[in-house]
Amino acid sequence: MDITHCYSGETIHHTDGIDYAIIDTGKLDFSKAQFGKKTKPTLVRLAKAGETIVTSPGKAEEIRYSALGGEVVFVNQLPGGVEDSFVPRTPSGQPNGQEVLDKKYELVGGDLCGEGAFFRPKGAPLRILHEVVVRPTVIIDAYGSGNHQFLGEGATLKKEGEKRPSGIDKAAFDETWSITDKTGRIQPKGSKEEALGLY
Repeated sequence: MDITHCYSGETIHHTDGIDYAIIDTGKLDFSKAQFGKKTKPTLVRLAKAGETIVTSPGKAEEIRYSALGGEVVFVNQLPGGVEDSFVPRTPSGQPNGQEVLDKKYELVGGDLCGEGAFFRPKGAPLRILHEVVVRPTVIIDAYGSGNHQFLGEGATLKKEGEKRPSGIDKAAFDETWSITDKTGRIQPKGSKEEALGLY
């Protein structure tokens, strides 16, 4: 799917030295999108006061968050020992990790108040535009005012209900998400259905 028409023509220069094209997520069309969901268990822990949580699953830093202490931090384990950490937030930027855990995950094992616990996703699949990002892209104010999401090439865009679309870095998607049918049944990698988006 070509999303060229969704770009504003403006860019933001990132600290990594790259200019990221601003995308207008309101122009994205998810009506014929594939379905996908997070399927790999996730380590979840509580943030320490003053800790800086950096979401950087790929080459670029997506977002940075300074913790007050006690926020729920999701940590995806990626290949090569890379940890992709993030604090779930509302569109206004308020942490809402406990709400996300309660609604969308079930405990597998461990202690959230200790070293952390593993949680398995249980939510419904979301509409996704798989690997449509073909150039460095930024979603302005993705997590509240001034909290932009920077995405590298190969990223996937997702939409949950009426919420504003956001992105998933390619490395994070490949390691923790699966393409599914609309009921959540995982499609085998390389299947005809996966390749054509036939759901």
